Amino acid sequence: MTSAAVQTTGSNAPEAESLVHYLERVRRAIESQVPMAWVRFEIASFSGNPDPNAGGHLYLELIEKDTTGASVAKARAALWGGKREILQRFQRETGLKLSAGMALLGKISCNFKPNYGLTLTLEDLDPAFTLGEAERRLRELRQRLHAEGLAELNRTLPLPSDFSHVAVIAPQNAAGLGDFNTIATGLSRHGLCQFHHFHAVFQGDNLYSSMRAAFLAAFEIHKQLMATGRRLDALVIIRGGGDTNGLNELNRYDVARLACRFPVPVLVGIGHERDNTILDEVACIRCATPSMAAAHIQEAIVTMAQGAGQMHTLAMQRSAQLSHMAWQSLSNMQLNIGNLMSELLFSAQRALTGSQYQFSAAASSVCDKQRQQLEHDLKHIEQQSAAIANQSQLMLQRTQLQLLQDAGIVLKQGRNWHRQGAQELLINNPLAILARGYAFVQNDRGELITRTVQVQSGDEVTILVEDGTIHAKIMSQESQDEQ
Repeated sequence: MTSAAVQTTGSNAPEAESLVHYLERVRRAIESQVPMAWVRFEIASFSGNPDPNAGGHLYLELIEKDTTGASVAKARAALWGGKREILQRFQRETGLKLSAGMALLGKISCNFKPNYGLTLTLEDLDPAFTLGEAERRLRELRQRLHAEGLAELNRTLPLPSDFSHVAVIAPQNAAGLGDFNTIATGLSRHGLCQFHHFHAVFQGDNLYSSMRAAFLAAFEIHKQLMATGRRLDALVIIRGGGDTNGLNELNRYDVARLACRFPVPVLVGIGHERDNTILDEVACIRCATPSMAAAHIQEAIVTMAQGAGQMHTLAMQRSAQLSHMAWQSLSNMQLNIGNLMSELLFSAQRALTGSQYQFSAAASSVCDKQRQQLEHDLKHIEQQSAAIANQSQLMLQRTQLQLLQDAGIVLKQGRNWHRQGAQELLINNPLAILARGYAFVQNDRGELITRTVQVQSGDEVTILVEDGTIHAKIMSQESQDEQ
């Protein structure tokens, strides 16, 4: 029995055919009903080497997504090693290598083999579609950023004229970062600019999360500098050259929004001069390569230093000019002062000569007038003196007479006062008092005792009587107040 023969297992069993026979009918149906066609799709993943110049087959997983990003179709396809020229022509015309996420328009043939199943074969690629799709996405992204007012936010920030603190976002160990640091390290070593490095991935699923973390770290440095009265001068985003599709991964709204809203100027140096991303369009400064980004910073620092040097030179020159002008002005003033002093001295001498003559004449006239006045005053004084002398003599005579009269009265009054005093002295004479039987008592210090409280029993006293003194000791004392 052949494989194509129909077998029965019993009278009631349905008719059956072999698997290979059935699959042959499927193959003929597919080949007759499903012709080769141009199909739009994205590459979800692939196995094999996508390098156009590599050998071997390339196996692709094709996918289509709806507007929400959900998968609506998926299939496997193969590009056989004998058709690698398709990839070579595609890269030559687009500058791209096949990569996951790339939108393609490919000619697809459908093949079915009983031993291998259904296989889609990539027969050709349309480079114009891929370029147009990338440009369409970039155009839509650009329109969205403009509509939301984000596109010009960073581009309108004031351009830094000097750099002292710069944040740098780049892939770790990237060749572009090495090119940038070739210049930046020298600036940092000489203390001209300090660079703060942050690493991020520029391709793949973690692109946005790592880029956002790097932006936030750079912003934190900016806040720390602002707290000390300084600021971050610029944020530099650099990446070396590579496949164009890898650069196209940067054309994302969320990444562009980070750059647009950053509060300091963003400086971009991505890829080569021919490469362009949305970051190049929204950044404050676009440089063609990482090296040119570093060169821009270096040039600004050098220009500022040269400007300061030129200002210093101009200031020194201006100072020298002003000093020279001042010395010239001083010399002229000294000469003018000398001439003026000579003129003033000559004028003063002429005026003095004339003044001396006038003074001599005026002095003679004044002296004559003063002499006449003096003679007149002298006569008047003599007359007044004679009159005053006569009056004084008369007053002196009257005064002498009055003094004699007053002296007689005073003398008479003195005799009467002396007579009365003598009488009182005779009456109050101590000796006369003692003669009448009175006595004076003194203590040992010579103090006169007039009261009993001045002495105590046993005190020695001296009693003065008319004809001498008596020494006695107090036996007791009695006060009249106690009786």
